[in-house]
Amino acid sequence: FILNNDLGEIVGYFSFEESIDAPNMFELINIGVRPQFQGQGFARNMIDHYHDLIKDKNSRLVTHPENKSSRKLYEKNGYIPVKIIHNYFGDGEDRVLYIRLI
Repeated sequence: FILNNDLGEIVGYFSFEESIDAPNMFELINIGVRPQFQGQGFARNMIDHYHDLIKDKNSRLVTHPENKSSRKLYEKNGYIPVKIIHNYFGDGEDRVLYIRLI
């Protein structure tokens, strides 16, 4: 999904998929807002739209533990941090798993 502003400029995007290993679960794979549009509520709007698309399904996502702005956004939108996954991508970096249950 790509979000454009009223001038047709690309503001941000998100992608998601239905989980292959958990019933009734979707995964928010990526979400991003171009730097010049950050802090204006676009990420919140995209998460709201994502929730509308998946309707009454649960959701999960991962983020870097030091990404405080993303963690704050997810927690404000009903996501709960459930665990730290060590070496998530095999790059030595940890990720925080968040879940939003309906």
